Amino acid sequence: MRSKELAKVISQECIGTGVYSMWIETKAADTAVAGQFISVYCNDKTKLLPRPISICQVDKENGRLRIVYRVVGGGTTEMSTYKAPRVFLTTYHESSVMTIFTST
Repeated sequence: MRSKELAKVISQECIGTGVYSMWIETKAADTAVAGQFISVYCNDKTKLLPRPISICQVDKENGRLRIVYRVVGGGTTEMSTYKAPRVFLTTYHESSVMTIFTST
């Protein structure tokens, strides 16, 4: 089943040189499991990051997902600047991949 929803950045921190950990609050956490992927669109909604990012942790109780990613280009450089409570429009498919669109 595909769904759209608003989600938001809860926290983000640099955990190594060019490596970031981001927690997002989303209803997708109800059905997501670690190892599934999210695809991320940047601010203008036309630039899709070329590869999905793996979900590494799910906090179902608080409705949150954690992703860890490395800054390697323009899209992930933009993502590394996101701070709470930045809001995202998310589209996800419960069986495999979630797609996240940023909003301004």
